[in-house]
Amino acid sequence: MARPVTIAVSVACGMVLMWLAMPALRPGWQNPDQAAFSDLHKFTDPPEGDAAAMERYEAMEEKRRARAETLIGDRLRIIVPEERRSTEWFVAQGAKVVQRALNECYLVLHHDLYARYVEALGEDEVEGRARYGPNLKQKTSCANAYRAEATLKGIILDF
Repeated sequence: MARPVTIAVSVACGMVLMWLAMPALRPGWQNPDQAAFSDLHKFTDPPEGDAAAMERYEAMEEKRRARAETLIGDRLRIIVPEERRSTEWFVAQGAKVVQRALNECYLVLHHDLYARYVEALGEDEVEGRARYGPNLKQKTSCANAYRAEATLKGIILDF
């Protein structure tokens, strides 16, 4: 009789401890629907309801893609797999470097362009892991490049 009670009490205590620890175990990232992300959505999402703004957005997207396509066959200079660049680093380098970084980001983050990029470099030029996509350092550098562009344009991103 004592053994089932001991097991039940132990399980109940474990469940209470897990319930108390849940706030500490929740994911560390923020919800992108929070107000802090509203400026980022305004900055990166296509405009809704404004035909003229949508045309400008599509034109900018086409220009960025065209610039990224010119990098196919060229080695990445800024968004490299070995280094994580900070927002401050990008701001210190200036707008020209930020634009080059954003072109490289477009290249590595769009699968069709990245596949063409890897193919153009050939097997000898690209490390095995690079064939499957950009790594976390490259993705973080891209996020920081977008933050730097916002900073240079006077937009405050709070995330």
